[in-house]
Amino acid sequence: MRLVSPLEDLTATDLSGVGGKAANLGELLAAGLPVPPGFAVTTDAFRRVAERADLAALLAQDASPETLRDAVLGEGMPAEVGAAVVDAYRGIGSGRVAVRSSATAEDLPGAAFAGQQDTFLGVEGEDDVLDAVVRCWASLFTDRAVAYRRERRVPAADVRMAVVVQAMVEADVAGVMFTADPVTGDRGITVIDAVAGLGEALVSGEVTPEHHVLDRSGRPVEGPSREALLGEANLANLALHGRLIADHFGGPQDIEWALVGDRPWILQARPMTALPPPPVTLNPIQRVQGAILTEYLPIRPYPMDVTTSVDRGAARMMSEIAHRYGIEGVFRDVVRAEDGVAVAIVPSMPRPTLRVLPGAFRALRNALRFRPQRWRDDPRQAAFLAEIDRIEALDLTALPWVELLEVPNRALHAQDFCRDLRIDYLPRAGASLIRAGVVVTLLGQRRNLADLLGGAPRTPTTACVPWPGRCGTNRDSP
Repeated sequence: MRLVSPLEDLTATDLSGVGGKAANLGELLAAGLPVPPGFAVTTDAFRRVAERADLAALLAQDASPETLRDAVLGEGMPAEVGAAVVDAYRGIGSGRVAVRSSATAEDLPGAAFAGQQDTFLGVEGEDDVLDAVVRCWASLFTDRAVAYRRERRVPAADVRMAVVVQAMVEADVAGVMFTADPVTGDRGITVIDAVAGLGEALVSGEVTPEHHVLDRSGRPVEGPSREALLGEANLANLALHGRLIADHFGGPQDIEWALVGDRPWILQARPMTALPPPPVTLNPIQRVQGAILTEYLPIRPYPMDVTTSVDRGAARMMSEIAHRYGIEGVFRDVVRAEDGVAVAIVPSMPRPTLRVLPGAFRALRNALRFRPQRWRDDPRQAAFLAEIDRIEALDLTALPWVELLEVPNRALHAQDFCRDLRIDYLPRAGASLIRAGVVVTLLGQRRNLADLLGGAPRTPTTACVPWPGRCGTNRDSP
């Protein structure tokens, strides 16, 4: 690896020599995307500084970040490295440049080290560029960067520093773009934040950006209604660049961009980290299950909730009811967990078995035999209430430990009475729902079926608005 490498010569295979930021920029240039000209001061150049400053010994002694920074700053720029940097700087025009770190642990999938080292904008002149490169090297050991790597168990000796020097883009508008929704994980959404001038004020949090949300085709679905910094053409063009970058790297990207007039420039691109998984597309059967599950679980369940009220509670009951009629997989393994924490509900897909035909005859028999209006008179309901009364009457403080441990199991098994009642009484109720659906469909009111089944049908009274005292669309009604 040379001491300095032009960005256009770099690819992902050069990661260890130039760091994630520089390698990504080289990939973008190779893909034909508009990246400002620049070069990378390689990790081999940093290694020379590290050897002369004896950083390995200092790290072995667990030296403080301040001591490590002072060692790098005190060593300064090696002559041979400085000569290579000056030649490369002259090669891109010797104008104003941005000098940014490109450590080997940043801008990688699963890492979020962006912003941990220093960036210097608007640097001009050979001496100032050399000084900015040295200060970038030293910023590998800021208190924040050291603490961040220690927290994520990144060995200090394994991290090497390269530096990116790029021609400054004197932006009219700049900002960041996410090629997926950072909150929901929706890969069909592009989020663009913009500020006037350079984007550093946005990255540092000094100003509130103009916020835009675009759909898969690049059309705005959310944003300022007027006086926007970005017009629809600019937004569509940026979104197109974002999709090209995401496709090139094979995953959602966090992109820094700038506009000079209407011309876009891509300043950085890094993988989006800690991104929620893509939303799951549900079929109609799964959506019905999802609606039922969210009624049972309106808030995120705790681990104990998952192992009791989900695995052995309502979800188990509904799964066993479906099993009785020859259908497997209903409400099974519906809570997706990561590290023991519930992160999503994903309704399962039912699987009919060979028992579904006799199950249909059983359902027909139960529909003829059991009337839902009379379920409260069923002896099993009385037995259920009696068991609940016995459980509630227990003196938990007086029970031996072995018997106390069985109380939750006993409470969960009490729902078996409810399960058996539902197996028998639900078929006739289901037939009634089917008849209701047929009737409202024939009447041309299918859109009101959900309101009717939910117990809140629309009527002239419920359609009234408080003012000016008229109901629905009938403007002549009182």
